[in-house]
Amino acid sequence: MRGNKGLIGAKGNVSTSTASGVFSLIDQQLEKGSSNWPIAGLPSFTISPSVSGISTWDTSIHGALVLSSYGTWTITPIIDFYANVATWGAGGGGATGGGISQTSKGSGGGGGSAIGLVALSAGKSYVIRVGRGGRGANTNIGTYSANNGGGESGTYDGNWGTGSGGGYSGIFVGSETQANSFLIAGGGGGGGLDRNAVADQSGGAGGGTTGQTGWSGGAQSATNRVGGGGTQSAGGNGASGSIGTSVAGSALRGGNNSLGMGSGGGSGYYGGGAGGYNTDIIGGAGGGSGFANTITTVNVTLYTGSKNNPGNNTHTYFSNTVNSGIGGISNTIANAASTFGNDGKFVIIDTKVELTPASLLFDGTGDYLTINSASSFSLTADFTIEFYIRFASFASYSTPFTLASGAAGGENYIQSDTSGGTSFSWGGWGGTNLSAGTGFALNTWYHLALCRSGSTIRSFKDGTQVASGTTSATIPTTGGFIYIGSQNSTQWFFNGYLSNIRVVKGTALYTSNFVRPEVKLSAISGTSLLTGQDENYLKDYSTNNNTINRFGDVTYSTTVKPF
Repeated sequence: MRGNKGLIGAKGNVSTSTASGVFSLIDQQLEKGSSNWPIAGLPSFTISPSVSGISTWDTSIHGALVLSSYGTWTITPIIDFYANVATWGAGGGGATGGGISQTSKGSGGGGGSAIGLVALSAGKSYVIRVGRGGRGANTNIGTYSANNGGGESGTYDGNWGTGSGGGYSGIFVGSETQANSFLIAGGGGGGGLDRNAVADQSGGAGGGTTGQTGWSGGAQSATNRVGGGGTQSAGGNGASGSIGTSVAGSALRGGNNSLGMGSGGGSGYYGGGAGGYNTDIIGGAGGGSGFANTITTVNVTLYTGSKNNPGNNTHTYFSNTVNSGIGGISNTIANAASTFGNDGKFVIIDTKVELTPASLLFDGTGDYLTINSASSFSLTADFTIEFYIRFASFASYSTPFTLASGAAGGENYIQSDTSGGTSFSWGGWGGTNLSAGTGFALNTWYHLALCRSGSTIRSFKDGTQVASGTTSATIPTTGGFIYIGSQNSTQWFFNGYLSNIRVVKGTALYTSNFVRPEVKLSAISGTSLLTGQDENYLKDYSTNNNTINRFGDVTYSTTVKPF
């Protein structure tokens, strides 16, 4: 993996195959579908139960893995790899009852959706869940809750009944628990029931923190009778009226009202709230925008479903004919097919062995990153700070990197001016300035390095020493707080690209002129921070694995990069 120390969150075997090694295997020109597949070193995985008779799947041969009916599967990677995935939570079921329109009233909520790049480790088992669509009213409470994670549907009494919530879809490592979750899309809430707008009609329970509250004109209360939003770890209670007592959900299922006069909520993970009574809007709430474990999942986008419609319905793998989490509509007939919400969907679109090299992109208008780690960034002796920089514009004050005692910023920073002249300042206002180079041009990559050896600090531009100074002071004076892209949270924002930002404690890597590195930097001994290298742009590849906080719309580029 070109020096990578494994995938994000990978704690098992680490692949030693290089990209060129993988491609050379492909070049062996083995026929697709041959019994010789899979080849060790290619990002394939076993899957159980098998899909279309295939028990070992390789997206380069078999195409995307599309799971579009409810159930669970277990996959085990042959090697470490990344998988591009997209998933939709199941839709909620519609309500049943005489006189209900088959359009918006009583419709189930659409499932939420989530997409991302998930890091999977060789030899580990991963559980994929596809949520079951919520059902319409039925005569046996609980019939449709066991396998879908949503709340129970309402009892059908011959005239009226409400829909159950849809189940979540997602991927887990080892076992299907909240702690082991990687990427999840919440299920939609079940359709509520008007029943002539009787005031004690109860809404079902909601799902997680981003799941919508059930519709009835306001928040959960004895007056409004709607399902609450719940928390991430537990579905909320439904509003209990005189007709029944509400039952809370859990992390893996939504709540419900015991007599079903409201509708079941979405799944416990970010599911939608359920519909309550209302003469205009009785549909179940949309599924939540999903959940992603940022340690194991890269480039995540989360979408909230809406009444009847799932989130992310323009995605390539969304389909309104093949299950993608559409909510069921209301019907006058109990258990009519139209009242069933669509099952969810989980797609492994493709796989790759390593992430694409990239750079960080800052637009100069409020973009910055922060890392707070006193033990990692208190520089008491020798050190090296280096990165690649490309200016998109110059400003009176532009600060790509700041190392301070706290969130106020300042103290020690690298700063450029309107002509691109760049310097390193330490000791706060009135402190010492050390030139880091002049003659910078826009839209050109440069490598900058600052090193202290003993008490001597040297600055380098593209491997050539620019200046030197002396200090034995601890930098910063107390603690350690890094801003990348600004001087602090309010000023001196940088406009341009940064890549391969590395801080090394205890070693001055450069004490004389050197050849500018033209390969991705690695986490050598003493590395306290290494980031901005690839698509996982908020990942610290040092052993500290510092949390990197994003502000503004900092993003990454795989096309504008130093090498």
